[in-house]
Amino acid sequence: MSYQIQSVLLKRPYFSEQEAIQTIKNMGGKIRKIDITEHYYRFRQLEPHNLTKRGYSEVRTKEITPYISFIIYYRPEKLKVEP
Repeated sequence: MSYQIQSVLLKRPYFSEQEAIQTIKNMGGKIRKIDITEHYYRFRQLEPHNLTKRGYSEVRTKEITPYISFIIYYRPEKLKVEP
């Protein structure tokens, strides 16, 4: 099953905005725009509609640490039937 990381979430208030930006840079992530919610700084890495167009249909949240989570899109593998 292949996957793509759609967003990285860093929990507030454990990260300040500047610490969150530096953490994403250290991880090699993209910083285009920061979505700030009540509980998270959210850094979108890929657009969800582009992922679904490419067959990524399963979405899960994976907690990497107690303060960092990934939104991951999975693409189910097609089974090959041999004659």
